[in-house]
Amino acid sequence: MLISKHIRIINSFLKYYFYLIKNYKRIKKTENFSQEGEDLFLIDFFKDKKEGFYVDVGAFHPFRISNTYALYKKGFRGINIDISATSIDFFNFARPDDINLNVGATDKFENKIFFSKKNLSFHNTLSKSLAESDIQKEPFKKKYSIECKPLSKIIDNTKFCKRKIDFLNIDAEGYDYQVLLGLDIKRYCPRVICIEISPLVDKKNENYKESKVYKYLLQNGYKLTWEGFNSFIFLFQPKQQSI
Repeated sequence: MLISKHIRIINSFLKYYFYLIKNYKRIKKTENFSQEGEDLFLIDFFKDKKEGFYVDVGAFHPFRISNTYALYKKGFRGINIDISATSIDFFNFARPDDINLNVGATDKFENKIFFSKKNLSFHNTLSKSLAESDIQKEPFKKKYSIECKPLSKIIDNTKFCKRKIDFLNIDAEGYDYQVLLGLDIKRYCPRVICIEISPLVDKKNENYKESKVYKYLLQNGYKLTWEGFNSFIFLFQPKQQSI
């Protein structure tokens, strides 16, 4: 087990090294990295804030289609979570001052099977229904077992346990609602939440107002402020206290 882990880390480093050589200039010059422009909204929203705390669930890659790297360059730090060990290897190389965790974030303690197309993929998922759905153009070739914990419990065991979340990103490929339920939203109270509502990746959810995610966030004081193809950004709206 230890030998296979070392071999994986070496392979991850080589992949990361060659990616960095190929993309170094673009990474340094580019100001936004998100797939749909989510971080352009975030850069503007946090324009007066030099430091902050983010949590990225389903982080996938430290640069590629990342909703947090622009904030990282700005001075934010946080927690990156992914079910792919290779993804977390990449984060350990690129963002050693973040906390990078290879664990499943859900709504309860459990061991679950996750479905993988390849070691480094943004389609890796804990959702069996998504993995077996008809929309998949490429089959999930591998299955792995992974330890899962409620998101709050993951954060509780880090140095950020007493901080409010400035930005929460959830991209869990059909498992987003379960991740959200695993957060003590009153205690950690994210200012901004970016989440995928569509249960089917690459299929726009035009009926998002009927989704559990949308209703849950509205019930907890959030307002939809920005929407893309799959991503939706909500802002926390504190209740006005009556005089």
